[in-house]
Amino acid sequence: MIEMMVDYMLGPIGNKISAFYLDHQTVINSLVVGATLIQLYIKRDNQTNSESKTVLNEQS
Repeated sequence: MIEMMVDYMLGPIGNKISAFYLDHQTVINSLVVGATLIQLYIKRDNQTNSESKTVLNEQS
């Protein structure tokens, strides 16, 4: 029922996009999760590096 309502609200172009997403949702979701994990890793790595530089500067 919800899918019918969404299809009606999106119109013909939205239906094509929805069908494409449903056909390829595993790949699309994997890319989104992978990109998020990479961003979190880079952010964490940058914070660790800046903290270690701060500690080194305070010691000298």
